[in-house]
Amino acid sequence: RSIWTLVDFSTGETYSIKDLEKERSKLNKYPWDIGFQRTKIITNSGLTNPDGNVAVRNMGPVDFDSMTTIPIEGYTKDAKTYGKILNKAIADWYLYRTRTHNIESQKNVYVVQMAEGGYLKMRILNYYCNRDESECKSIMCGRQEAACYSIEYILSEDERRFPTTSNIQTSLAKEEIIN
Repeated sequence: RSIWTLVDFSTGETYSIKDLEKERSKLNKYPWDIGFQRTKIITNSGLTNPDGNVAVRNMGPVDFDSMTTIPIEGYTKDAKTYGKILNKAIADWYLYRTRTHNIESQKNVYVVQMAEGGYLKMRILNYYCNRDESECKSIMCGRQEAACYSIEYILSEDERRFPTTSNIQTSLAKEEIIN
């Protein structure tokens, strides 16, 4: 579970990197947008990959369907914070429940400027495989069920608007986003 899963949302392709520091040269080898390792999320930009141009804007807990206008500015690239490389716009995507030791998505909506052009609107729905997030609020969900993201997302080639949600795509805890 120390492997990074790099996702190219425009094609659905995923790539694995075992050690981000030792395999940094592979970051330019693959076309990817966002990388996942347990609760950590990186983007193909900034200090993670200076040649990448992915950036994220946190829109907060807005209604996914009604958020159709693509923001012009306010995007963030990966940077070093407290000695770690991360993207501040998406780093706090979850709440840690101390009573159950579970991860709960804040369900914020994020707009992503993608690696190969276009935009992605996404929301992390769940962090656990084969469990509804509501189940993990009252009981402990095991580590073997963790790091299996369910992400609601929609792509746009338009520079100003996202298409209506009739074209929506949702990843349902697919194996390729498990890490």
